[in-house]
Amino acid sequence: MVVDFAKVNVKEAPLLILQNMDDTPIGVLKYAFNVEADLCFNEISTLTFELPGYVDGEVTPYYDRTVGMRIIDLKNYGRFLMVDPKEDDDGVKLSKVCTAYSLEYEFTFKKLALTEGTYNLWNPLAPKGTILGIILELMPSWKIGSVDSSLIDKYRTFDDSGDQNIYNFIKSDLQESYGCIFDFDTYNRLIYVRDIMNEQAISPVLFSMDNLVKEVSIDEDTEGIFTSLNVYGADGVDIRSVNPMGTTNIINLDYFMTPDNFSQSMIDKYEIWKQTFQSYQRVYYNLTVEEALKTSQLVTEQAALTTLKGELASLENIQAVVIQGIAQGLKSQSDLNTANSNIRAKQNEITAKQNELVSISVEVSNLNATMQEINEKTKLSAFFTEDEYKIVDRYLKEDSISEDSFVSIEVDAYDSAGESTRVSGATFSMSNAVVTMTENEMGKDIYSISGGRIECSYSGFRLSANNIRASLDYDTDKGLLFTARLSGGTLNGESFPSGCLSISGTASSVSSNVQADTSVGGAISDGTAVSFRI
Repeated sequence: MVVDFAKVNVKEAPLLILQNMDDTPIGVLKYAFNVEADLCFNEISTLTFELPGYVDGEVTPYYDRTVGMRIIDLKNYGRFLMVDPKEDDDGVKLSKVCTAYSLEYEFTFKKLALTEGTYNLWNPLAPKGTILGIILELMPSWKIGSVDSSLIDKYRTFDDSGDQNIYNFIKSDLQESYGCIFDFDTYNRLIYVRDIMNEQAISPVLFSMDNLVKEVSIDEDTEGIFTSLNVYGADGVDIRSVNPMGTTNIINLDYFMTPDNFSQSMIDKYEIWKQTFQSYQRVYYNLTVEEALKTSQLVTEQAALTTLKGELASLENIQAVVIQGIAQGLKSQSDLNTANSNIRAKQNEITAKQNELVSISVEVSNLNATMQEINEKTKLSAFFTEDEYKIVDRYLKEDSISEDSFVSIEVDAYDSAGESTRVSGATFSMSNAVVTMTENEMGKDIYSISGGRIECSYSGFRLSANNIRASLDYDTDKGLLFTARLSGGTLNGESFPSGCLSISGTASSVSSNVQADTSVGGAISDGTAVSFRI
């Protein structure tokens, strides 16, 4: 919107107030003329005006102080930063032609050196290390006004930001990757971040044949309507783990589900499918988390079994040496008895570990079977007869969408650079996080933890790190499975940029400050902290 204040009523013309960079006022530029503002939403706004050098033979107030890096308050519209004023002097007339940009222009002054990695947009409980937290460290004069709840703890992956200034990075990368809009309050230096999917208040303006509209032409974009969307990230990441149908596509036939296209009976069946699908979403996600944790435990215990077999081989070598020593008169029968006893003990450990692996494998298989049952229960075709679904299928128009900032970070859990240890009595605490707890059908407590920090100080094991995302599975037998993706932490005094922590064992206790969310009937509990003792 361009506002030419030279063409409005004098009483409506706004004041131009000159200010220092510390926001203290200098004075009103009451003789400014040709005032024009190009006011933009989600773009830098521009203010232009001219200021005469003399009025009635007197030097114009504040003329010499109207220079670059001063703030112009366009009263009731916003504050602008003056840049490169130009002075014109033809010997008769002296004036300055001034251009100013809305105050968020300050974000072009600083460079954002962001290294390659996965970043949380914002966590008000643990702002350090989030994208907005990093920006605020570079721009200490600005603060967060508010961030839509749907954007909190939203992670995206970026390459090196290169030599971009902060404003360009916000416009080119942040808004697109996180699906948001930055709105700047230039009076209070506040940053508001809005989710583009949230409905905004609409200012009604009526155009009709009775006033301004002379002709209306409407083209229907049939080719642009898609009812089945395959969703992918980078490196093969997809939505299977959060989709109860177990597929990469999401379906929405609302546009076509009308009496003009379908019978009421089929519309009712479609609505029942939607309700069933939604009811299984959280259950299915919890199952995929639990299956991932159990699979991680299975791999961990398989590695432990390999270690035990190696220890058995060493004991058998010792046994062979003892037998040879007895033949040579260097060893006694008691030495052989000890070697045999050690071998039997190790064989018992291996048998116990093999039984444990069988038990875990059965659990993984049961979880997969349960997930497959949900896949069958929630697929669209299950709610229609064969002939009905043939009709529904004709309306399924497929397309795909890919978001490169959704990636899966590869971690080699048994790389030689990793750390593995057995602990007993250690307490792991997570704070300043977004914690959600639900109870699944088998009575297990499933915790989902976003953001915050994890701490553990234990003999020979000291950990302190930022948490990206973590899951905790705790059953009635006190069996515990925990996995977390970490960033910016230290392990036993050595710093690391990122990592993966997996814990399996028995917890003597799990505690948290979660409280039941009454808006969903108390089925979900929310909090900010959780801890467990091994």
